[in-house]
Amino acid sequence: MASVTYVFDHPSMREKAREGRPGDGFRVEYRGWGCLGTVVAIIHFAAPGIPPAVTWFDQCEVTRFEEPG
Repeated sequence: MASVTYVFDHPSMREKAREGRPGDGFRVEYRGWGCLGTVVAIIHFAAPGIPPAVTWFDQCEVTRFEEPG
């Protein structure tokens, strides 16, 4: 993989798309008040001619985030 673009499609997010690269383990960070039930991940491959793959994940489930209260 060359990179992963994460799309945080929520009105509270100023920067909707962030890119993770191999050097940082494809991780991204943001400041916010919680997690999103759906984050789209666009996987960009290093090999020429391979189109990006698109998937999604539940960020709350992956991070085991629990809303207070």
